[in-house]
Amino acid sequence: MNTAPALTSLGLLGILGLAGCGGASGSASVSGTDPNSIRNAPAGASVLVFMDLESIRPDQLQNGGSSGLPTGVQAATTNGVTTYTFTQGVSASGGVLNGTVTVTGPVVQGGTAVLTETFNLTSTTTLPGQGVQTWTYTGAQQLSFNGTVAALTLPNPGAPIQAAFTDTATPAKNKTYLFSPDNLKADVSDPARLLLSGAYDLAGSNGDLVTCSIATGDPLEWTVSGPSACKYPTSGALTLALTSDSGNDQTTASFESGCGNLTVAGVTIALGDS
Repeated sequence: MNTAPALTSLGLLGILGLAGCGGASGSASVSGTDPNSIRNAPAGASVLVFMDLESIRPDQLQNGGSSGLPTGVQAATTNGVTTYTFTQGVSASGGVLNGTVTVTGPVVQGGTAVLTETFNLTSTTTLPGQGVQTWTYTGAQQLSFNGTVAALTLPNPGAPIQAAFTDTATPAKNKTYLFSPDNLKADVSDPARLLLSGAYDLAGSNGDLVTCSIATGDPLEWTVSGPSACKYPTSGALTLALTSDSGNDQTTASFESGCGNLTVAGVTIALGDS
């Protein structure tokens, strides 16, 4: 369907400042309003990876939910451990998601209920005549619920979630990225919607660091019930900043009205199974 994202070290949108005017950046290019080139750039990849990791929303994890899950996901609980199994699900980039997310807890600590979410997921996209591109997600995320707010952190700050990218057609693109939530908070007070703000980082083995910030005044908002319910946010914005040996770059990404429409630097792409 869509090409899987591949980060480069030459700017959030291919080369610094070239979005909208065309340009090549080694393993990725940005040309006019081509949506696939945005998916292949760090700006798009940093959001799409995050959307895959949050496939099971914090409010669903809190409730041990088995309803309203994404297509191809089944939940089963045994001895206090809930396993979400992905079978031919759809990733944000349009690939096929397979594997598991296991959730242990809650463990109550001073009035805070703590859940641990462990990832073993793979997103695979087969490109006709161009090989196979794969994202593999491994590692753990911790959710600490204090009333109606959940803080998303790493159980071990020194062990970020790994997002390993491989491309059978161009092995030179293969790299490992490390995802770290930073003061991410999810407001689960309204059963009809979920609000998420804060920041997260995606650090590449090539030295790139993409920081994604979500302001409390313009949080990512999921509609979680009713006819407008959606797997992806229906509003909210992210400020994306890249630090690399090749220079620094910054842009914005936003979710527009409707289900699964992500706009990066004025280019709108439809996510996965939206």
